[in-house]
Amino acid sequence: MLCERCKQHFATVNITHNLNGVKTKINICDICSLEIAVVEYAQNNFKAMFDKLQNIVQEIKSENCNTCGLTFEALTKGGNLGCAQCYQSFSHVLKKILQDTQAGETHKGEIPWRTHQNLIKERRIETLEHEKQKAIDTEDFDLAAKLRDQIRRETV
Repeated sequence: MLCERCKQHFATVNITHNLNGVKTKINICDICSLEIAVVEYAQNNFKAMFDKLQNIVQEIKSENCNTCGLTFEALTKGGNLGCAQCYQSFSHVLKKILQDTQAGETHKGEIPWRTHQNLIKERRIETLEHEKQKAIDTEDFDLAAKLRDQIRRETV
């Protein structure tokens, strides 16, 4: 008997499908059965992935600020944060928004003259702290110690 699907190869697989009480039988070849299995596997995995994604979205939508109670939904509708703690509560979302809409998370525009020196010093210290952490992560403790000492000199 030939495969009922491709009509080219000998049918070796018999599939019985029951949908709403209606049984359907089909005789197919090994190649067609493999193709069907791959498609069903992909569809099932896609559904599982989509379900996980929906759960993550629901978790994010249900987040709120512990201080002022601002919800994620209210933030996305209004665009305004409710309090200083909101920056921490929604930091994962705000970082992504800043990266997508700005040149990054850090302001790199003009600096007001009055705060110019302090801001430059703060940025230099932040850069040194970041470099120190990278040195610690790569276990370059001599460099980390030098950077620590330089940070101490900068903060005095």
